[in-house]
Amino acid sequence: MTDPNLENVFDFSGFFYESVVSDMEDSIKAIIVVGSLATKSYLPEVSDIDQITILKDSTTPEAPERVLQHIYDTMESFGRSVNLSTVVYRLSDLKRPRRTDHEYTPETKHLLSIPEELLRIHDHGKVIYGKKEIILELPKPAMEEITDCKKLVRKWDRKIRKTHSEIERMVKNPTVKIAVQSILSNAIWHYYYATGCTCFNKHQIAHKLKEKVPGYIFQDVAELATKIRMNSFRDISDRNENLLIKGYHRLLQWGKDHPVNAVPI
Repeated sequence: MTDPNLENVFDFSGFFYESVVSDMEDSIKAIIVVGSLATKSYLPEVSDIDQITILKDSTTPEAPERVLQHIYDTMESFGRSVNLSTVVYRLSDLKRPRRTDHEYTPETKHLLSIPEELLRIHDHGKVIYGKKEIILELPKPAMEEITDCKKLVRKWDRKIRKTHSEIERMVKNPTVKIAVQSILSNAIWHYYYATGCTCFNKHQIAHKLKEKVPGYIFQDVAELATKIRMNSFRDISDRNENLLIKGYHRLLQWGKDHPVNAVPI
């Protein structure tokens, strides 16, 4: 441990790891960390811990709920000071052919996003439990699979916003953190579609776009979102907050008017 600011994060992830493995070792195939902690862009008090728990196919139907309970218990034990993602798959969920007929609910979105999660795993995933070779056993999605996944997620988003008013309000009136997350997540996928390459590091994506995708329409917004995030959302001027939110809404509208694999240039 080299950064004392990350001490709580390592204590937190270690607590979950020990808790779930000691209880369910025979059921767990692997636990893989992705996202900011794996790409070294984690910021204490800002970032979530994105981890993926993969269960053996032989586990009981109740196993995913048991893993989720360990996640909730871990967050409660740390006063919810850190958020841990609730992504649990069976190994067969990740293999081809994959189901696409899941019911659209907030709790099943990760089942629709499997190609995206697989791409993150192959790009920068860190195995913290299980054999490291597990990543090589998982299929690496083609761009067409990512596009099909994004079409499903867009369909999901539209349906859920009609039935969950709180989500609709959040989208229309986002917090600064949600706006930054949305802008940088979109930037990551715009870069992917423009170059065929991946960059999941939210601190580097704006620079990558400037270097590799000249004329990117939302370059200024991506750079502002990066600056705000790297400053841990502190000391944001009213002017920058207004620019950010306006940029977020411009991006949202642009996305509505274009295919999921379009690039704003």
